[in-house]
Amino acid sequence: MNIDKLQLWFTLERTNAAYYDAMSASLDAVNWAGCSKWMKQAADDERTHAQRLDDYIVSVNGVPEFSALEEIPELTGDDLPQYFMAAMAREKETTAFITGFASECIADGDMQTLAMILNPGEDWPGFVAEQTKSERDLTDILLELSRLDKTGWKLVDQELGTK
Repeated sequence: MNIDKLQLWFTLERTNAAYYDAMSASLDAVNWAGCSKWMKQAADDERTHAQRLDDYIVSVNGVPEFSALEEIPELTGDDLPQYFMAAMAREKETTAFITGFASECIADGDMQTLAMILNPGEDWPGFVAEQTKSERDLTDILLELSRLDKTGWKLVDQELGTK
């Protein structure tokens, strides 16, 4: 069992939540309320992921470390695609981390942690399926934004505000 790697993942998920919170605040500041709401929900999802890891670390007799988060780059302005491209970059980084860790678990014979990574719970699809969904959702949003001019982005903002 690689507790150090679990700690890194725990910090990664906490950092992802901070990224989404920062993007939500920036979007709110430029009156993209629907997109801000979507980013806030994404931040909440990331906090849930971190809590699941916290619980798992404790269940294997570890103590979660609440290390300082990296500095969150500030996004400003009303150019919606930049926010969703930044979110996609974070999700791809997280997916690469999780799949790499899963491969290490297989190589190390750590089936307990592998099961935690892959298996769904009663109320959620599991870490790998969650990453797939996150990247798919962001791809869909970015495609929709790319098909519209800036005035059409208001439709995307309204749609995301209802999710």
